[in-house]
Amino acid sequence: MRGARFQLQHGPDGRSSNEYLPVFMVSVGESPQRLGFFAGLEWSATWTARFISSTSVDGVFETTLGPGLSNLTVAPGETVTLPPVHFGFFEGDFETGSNTVRRYIYERVCPDLEGRRPLPPVSYDHWFGVENNYDEAFIRKQVCIAAKLGLEYFVQDAGWYAGSLASQRGEDCFYGLGNWRRVEPTKFPSGLEPLAEYVKSKGLKFGLWFEVERAQRGSDLQAAHPEWVFDRGGPWVHLNLALPQVQDYVIETVDSWVQRLDLRWIRWDYNIGPLEFWQQADPSGKIQLLYMKGLYRVLDELMKRNPQLLIECCASGGRRIDLGTLKRAHTIWFSDQTEVAAVCRFMQTGANRLLPGHLLNSCIPVARGERREAFSETEVLSRMCGAFSIDGDLAGLSDSAVQQVKELIATYKEKRYLLVKDFYRLTRQPDSDSDWDVVQFHDPGTQEGLVYAFRLAGSIEKQRLRVKALNPSIDYTVQDLLRGTKQTVTGTQLTSMGWEFILPIDGVNLLYYHAVQGGLSKP
Repeated sequence: MRGARFQLQHGPDGRSSNEYLPVFMVSVGESPQRLGFFAGLEWSATWTARFISSTSVDGVFETTLGPGLSNLTVAPGETVTLPPVHFGFFEGDFETGSNTVRRYIYERVCPDLEGRRPLPPVSYDHWFGVENNYDEAFIRKQVCIAAKLGLEYFVQDAGWYAGSLASQRGEDCFYGLGNWRRVEPTKFPSGLEPLAEYVKSKGLKFGLWFEVERAQRGSDLQAAHPEWVFDRGGPWVHLNLALPQVQDYVIETVDSWVQRLDLRWIRWDYNIGPLEFWQQADPSGKIQLLYMKGLYRVLDELMKRNPQLLIECCASGGRRIDLGTLKRAHTIWFSDQTEVAAVCRFMQTGANRLLPGHLLNSCIPVARGERREAFSETEVLSRMCGAFSIDGDLAGLSDSAVQQVKELIATYKEKRYLLVKDFYRLTRQPDSDSDWDVVQFHDPGTQEGLVYAFRLAGSIEKQRLRVKALNPSIDYTVQDLLRGTKQTVTGTQLTSMGWEFILPIDGVNLLYYHAVQGGLSKP
């Protein structure tokens, strides 16, 4: 559109993402000559992106993307290193562009885990459903059920460090931040080592939560090194990772826990807005450049020392999703909204437009003391369009509920490699109960994929939808992974006539298709 203009920017408190991510894509022209480009900033602080199209010539744009350093002044002889910009072009429609970005992020930005491209992890974390209301005996009960479910990781979230007990008395849930070298004795009287060994004995990998960029006033860290923090008064101070000695402290502190407990997962959280701290320390904005350099050095060094360590990025949910953190994270806790299955699914499928599925971690929360006799398939699969987690008090699950979720997890683990392949919407993003929600993950190399189909409360019972990106000249076997049925159909049928879905209200289908080996359809 001629004369179009828009501006995107960081979250209001200085974290890189909230309403927008510092990644965008533009597609112009008419099919089949559509062209486009994408751009992203490798940067986890303040930023601005502006887009202006020509008022007189189609397809001509002015685009700027950079850090939000409006007061930056460079002195004579001074050198300032700005963050990298990722930029690329594609030919095709919007879906071609979005899959180009997904592939680029997965293949060129995201880090390896144990020398391989990461797949969506399957994990437990107590926070959603239990929060800080636990002790070691309670946590050990969760370990047993997590192992029965076939989970891979068991993550001990906030509240393990000394001083955290105050939050159980109704005070702030993050009391004790900065006491990273001491464990809360009333919860873990023998330290964390016995729990870590117990987790491993059940065949699970142990994980631990950290929020090292913030500290409580009066904590061990702040009391010993007040010169290491940005301090605006109040109960919280912000660690200054621009200082090399602070970077060294964080690296050694976290790495010591990795070695002591054989950690395989850390949730790297960030629940404080940095902008006012940075502005007070340096109105020019250059502190952001040094801070991000320090943060990235910390994460890079932890990954270098520990190639087996999965790093989960978190920032009050999804407030630090950018190419800088994606380069240093194997998954993302992308939202604290976990209660409503449809909301979790809409967010996972919406984010799959640009981000490969292994990054999009969501969970089923089980409240403390809650008895669950069963889950609906929709409830579980609505968190399986990306990384999957089940949180809270699993000890209240019935044997039948455990068996049900165990079987769904096994199916998910068998096919999750497809969640990092190409992504297509077969229906529009739902905006009412009259809409279905149907998405497809497709591997163009092997000609196989998954289709998730969800029917909402007020929608019609049947839908016939065309499956995308298939070869009409070959046959495909289509398997209903929930019902066990299987049939072979032609590619022409799937791409032209489509597949008929019949679902009850709040029902779900999960289809797996693959090309028939050596089977060309007859003319």
